[in-house]
Amino acid sequence: MIYQYPAQPTNLLMPIHSWDVVAGALREFFTSNARDAGLLETFKDTFGWSLSNELRSKIDKSKHDAIVLTDARQNILWVNDLFTQLTGYQLNEALGRNPNFLQGKESDKIVTENIRDLLKKGESFTQTVLNFRKSGKPYHCCITVFPLYNQRNELVNYLAFEHEVDQDAA
Repeated sequence: MIYQYPAQPTNLLMPIHSWDVVAGALREFFTSNARDAGLLETFKDTFGWSLSNELRSKIDKSKHDAIVLTDARQNILWVNDLFTQLTGYQLNEALGRNPNFLQGKESDKIVTENIRDLLKKGESFTQTVLNFRKSGKPYHCCITVFPLYNQRNELVNYLAFEHEVDQDAA
C-alpha cells in the first residue's frame, strides 16, 4: 500500500522545505565543528600541547572557517574540510606542504616576510594575505596563528585559523 499525504496548500510547504535546508546546513556546520574540536583535542593529547587558559580563550574567540595544523617546521599535518572548501585542495594535496604554497606572485612580499618573521618569534598573530585557490582564483585570507608548545616549553606545532575576507576589509 502506498501512503499518500493529505492534500495541503503549496504555500504551507515552503517554510517546511526551507527549514529542512537550513536545518541541514546547521547540522553540517555543528557536526563539522564538533569533529574539528574532537580532532584538535586528540592532537593536543598526541603532541602534548600545554594550553594556557589565555590561549584557549583566544582560540575559542578566533573567527575561522579553515583550520590548518602544521609541525614546528611548518609542514602541514592536517586541514579541516572547510579548508578544502575554501582553497579547493584536498587534505592529501596539502599534507607535508608549507602553507605558503597558497601564495603566488601577486601576494604582497612585505606581508609574507612579516608572516615569516612573526612565525620565528613564536608568538600568536593575525595577518591578512592574498592567497590563491587551486583554481588559481585569488582571495584575501585572514590568518590567526597560534604556536603550540609542549610541557617542556618546546615549540611542537602551529595552529592556524583562516577565513576569507572582503578585499576592501583586508
